[in-house]
Amino acid sequence: MEPPHYLDEAMAALRKWQDLVFAEMEALSTNYRMECERVNEQATSYKQRSVLRLQTYRRVAGQGKSNTDGNHLQAKWNRVRFFKSGGKPVREMQSIKKSEGQDCYSMTQLKEYAQDWEWPIVEKLEKQLGLLRRQASFIAQGITQLRYAKMAEDRYNERYVYNDPDDSPSE
Repeated sequence: MEPPHYLDEAMAALRKWQDLVFAEMEALSTNYRMECERVNEQATSYKQRSVLRLQTYRRVAGQGKSNTDGNHLQAKWNRVRFFKSGGKPVREMQSIKKSEGQDCYSMTQLKEYAQDWEWPIVEKLEKQLGLLRRQASFIAQGITQLRYAKMAEDRYNERYVYNDPDDSPSE
């Protein structure tokens, strides 16, 4: 009889939780974007338009430097800046820096870029995103630890269980 695969079940549970956290991040981002578009369409000047953009990101398997399963979730704020270059309008996205080791962006910095009408939305949204970023961090740590546990189990089985001639299956 084969032993239960607790590591696989734990990994599946963490992946499901990760999916839920990312879905919530995307829903918050979409709702914010829709509200900004609605207000921006009614704006009579560019100075009344939102210059903040919220970007959600999930690294998937095979992207980046390693081929491991992606476990990186991100929700980051950008500032949109418009200027003219050679007579043509150019749109530039600038990342707003988040303090190292913090789950939330600086409210002072976000307020500096937010319009009066959008500040209450941004403030509430950033508090929600801070919790989701923290959960995503813990989930990623859990996934990493389960990978290490699986590697240790595989090494142990390879070294001791499958190489012991007394434990070989009888035919």
